[in-house]
Amino acid sequence: SIKIIISLNNRKYFHFILFFAFIIVALIGAFISEQPNGALVDVLKILPIFIYCRFLILECIQDFSFHSKIVKTLKIVFGIALLFLSAQLILGLKFSLYSTLNINTFDPLRGVIRYPGYFHDSQVQGQFFALGCILFLYNGKNLSERNKIHYLLSLMCLFAVYISGSRSALLGLLLGGLIALLLIGRKYLLFILGAGILAIGLIAYQTNQSFSFGRTSTSTEDLKFRQTIWADAYSIALKHPMFGIGSGNYLEYTMKHNPNQYFELENNEIAYFDQP
Repeated sequence: SIKIIISLNNRKYFHFILFFAFIIVALIGAFISEQPNGALVDVLKILPIFIYCRFLILECIQDFSFHSKIVKTLKIVFGIALLFLSAQLILGLKFSLYSTLNINTFDPLRGVIRYPGYFHDSQVQGQFFALGCILFLYNGKNLSERNKIHYLLSLMCLFAVYISGSRSALLGLLLGGLIALLLIGRKYLLFILGAGILAIGLIAYQTNQSFSFGRTSTSTEDLKFRQTIWADAYSIALKHPMFGIGSGNYLEYTMKHNPNQYFELENNEIAYFDQP
């Protein structure tokens, strides 16, 4: 049997109230939105994630050996992902788990490839491997054990972030590395500095168009375009400050109220944004 205890004198109760309030607000937002059915399903998808993470964290707290098994399993998962990505680099984007990939994986006009690995979206792969880059540096309590292969795998994850073309993932990784450097002192100083220099060098090196971070002719043009999208999203938030427009409803809402939020594809086709 599973026993769940909520104590008024424990800060966990405060976290439970935050979670409960979040779900209530999300449900109300779904019911009053223009697309309630889809939004309600999207909100219900959140519940299993919170429940699973709650029990996972409790088990890790009670049994540190289980925590170590989780970390080891995740490292194996990242290793498999690196092997899959290596095969994709050799065989091309046709080597995939999906019949069709996200439109951001290949730009036919500029010949730019953003490798997605075994994901549908290259942006997701960048975020995934950014986590892997830091995870391979984690040894738990075995701080004296320094497996050099983990350093190599961490650098491979960094390269995977780069060829995904995910600038947000790379920026987050560099920021995470800086925070880690401040927290852990000199233990990984040379590695983090070296990885940072390598990452900056990769960004600056734009002659190889197949691994380019550039999706527009200039960074200024790209920023101006994104600023218009962010400004529209902010105005939507101001119009619906309490309950939003319903989870997962961004595409349908902007198609109706902000139809300028799209980008052009080949053959004069357009695709609307599903998030800002």
